[in-house]
This record gives sequence, C-alpha cells and structure tokens, in this order.
Amino acid sequence: MVKKQTIIIVNIGRKCRTGKGCRHVVKRILKAIKSWLKIKRGKINYYERIFAGIIFSVDADNLIKSPGLIMNFLAHAYLSFDNDEVLVGNMISDFVKGKTQYDFPENIQKGIRLHRMIDAFTDEHPVTKEAKAFFKPAVGLYAGAFMDVVYDHFLANDSGIFSEVSLQLFAAKTYQTLSVHKTVLPVKFTRVLPYMIEHNWLFNYRTPLGIQQSFGGIVHRAAYLQSSKKVFLTFEKHYIPLQKSYSNFFPLLKEFTAHQLQGLIRL
Repeated sequence: MVKKQTIIIVNIGRKCRTGKGCRHVVKRILKAIKSWLKIKRGKINYYERIFAGIIFSVDADNLIKSPGLIMNFLAHAYLSFDNDEVLVGNMISDFVKGKTQYDFPENIQKGIRLHRMIDAFTDEHPVTKEAKAFFKPAVGLYAGAFMDVVYDHFLANDSGIFSEVSLQLFAAKTYQTLSVHKTVLPVKFTRVLPYMIEHNWLFNYRTPLGIQQSFGGIVHRAAYLQSSKKVFLTFEKHYIPLQKSYSNFFPLLKEFTAHQLQGLIRL
C-alpha cells in the first residue's frame, strides 16, 4: 500500500542556494514544520533542494487531524443578511486572491467585496483598536486576528441575536448553503468545509473550547507565535471589557454592512 504524502515547498531565499549556511537554515525549517504539522511519529523526509526552495514530503498518516484551523466566520455569515450568494462570497473571501475574484458569479463577487469592507471597517474602528491593546503585549501585530475571533464569540452569545437553538439552526443553514454551492468554492475552502461542518465551528464560537481552538488555529498560521496559552489567559482576564467593546462596536458594524450591501446590490 502506498502511503499518502503531503508535499511542502518552502521558500528560503536566494542566499541559500549554495554554501554551508543552508544546512543550518534547513534544520530550522524542519523544526518549524514539525511543530506546525504536529507530527506524532516518524521523520520528515528531505526530498530535494531546488533553486531558492526546499521540498519536503511527510507521511499523511503521521499528521494529527485537528479542528484547529477555525477562523472568524460567524460574523461574516450573519452579516450576509440571508442572501445565499453574498454569504458564499463573504465566507470564501480570505481564500480568494487578486483578480481571481472576477472568476465567480456576480453576486458572489459582491460577497467577497463585502467581506473586505467589513474587515477594513473593523480593523480601523477606534473601539477595535482600543480592544486590540489588550492582546498586543502577547501577540503583537496578530492582535487584530484574535480580536476578530473574540467578536465572533460574543456574537454567538448575544441573546439579542441568537439563542442556543437559533444559532444551531443558523449554523446548519449556513453549512447547507455552502454545500449547495460546493462546485464554485475555492479548492482550499472545500478542504476546510468538512471540518467546519463536522466540528460545528459556527456554533462552537459560543464555548471556551471553541475559542481556544480558534486561537490555536491563528497560532498555527502565524509566523512567529508559538502558543495560544498566553493570549487565551488575556481573553479570560479582560472578558468583561472585551464584551463591552463588542456591545459598543457590533451594532455600528451591522449598520455599516447593511448600508454597504444595499449599495452593492444596486450596482
């Protein structure tokens, strides 16, 4: 039986095409990859060095399958205002790069643009900037990414918007809408979607475990973060002021998004 392989291509720069410095760089990359992939056993196989990159192969059986790639999807789903194609675009926007957005149907393109408007408004708002200050000592420039997840947590627990039952129903409807549009989803998103559904990410923003997993997902993708423990402790310590930030900010975001969506639909 042939084992499945995961191929990883790492760009290590022009300086490492030749010379003794490459060996040290390769060792550091191997260590980082093993940590990132959480390999349980076995070794990464050095396969080939080409140009400015290194290719590694990893036995797929050695990877720990984890729902730790949770991102901040709930607010984007909710702020699609029950428009299915806008929802699809809003959810896949982070997986769509550059001019490829124009490959999608028109209303999905509007969802992609709406997502980016939401992100820009959120990042630049004074309430968000003030709240991010809690996280900056622990995670620096990644404070905004963690704050996005925090907003989703409080949205999931906002009794004025969701009960436990209605959030479950909303999550199920969102998964169904995405599944119906599976043929137009980006390849990377189609790999994420089964985990999203299986582990019910949208609902689990309600729970401390869901937030821990979301934070862990950010750490896995971050360039220089090693652990989510400190940032989660920060979340717990400042829970009340962070909740107040959500209460002050989210109604403004909802109003802004509704206005922007109206403008997009009229185009």
